[in-house]
Amino acid sequence: MRTLQAHMSSQLKDGEISAAEAELAQSPLRKFKSMFPSTNFSKGQPLDIMLLPPPKNSADQRTLVVRDLGSVENNWVAECV
Repeated sequence: MRTLQAHMSSQLKDGEISAAEAELAQSPLRKFKSMFPSTNFSKGQPLDIMLLPPPKNSADQRTLVVRDLGSVENNWVAECV
C-alpha cells in the first residue's frame, strides 16, 4: 500500500494523473487493502492476481481480481498493481 500511495503521489506531482483521478482511486485502494487478511500467508501458498481485459465500453473501469479474496474495479489501481 505504501508503494501504491507513493506511486500516486509521484504521478500527481509529475502531472501524470489529475487530483480528481487520484480522489476516485482512494476508495478502490481502501477496498484492495481490506481484501487481504491481517495474518501472514502460508509459505508456498500461491497468490493469483488477474488483470481482466479492458472493458468494451471505455466509460467502464478495468477489473483486478485477487483469487479467493475479491476484486477491485478501477483503472488506476488495475494498471499500477
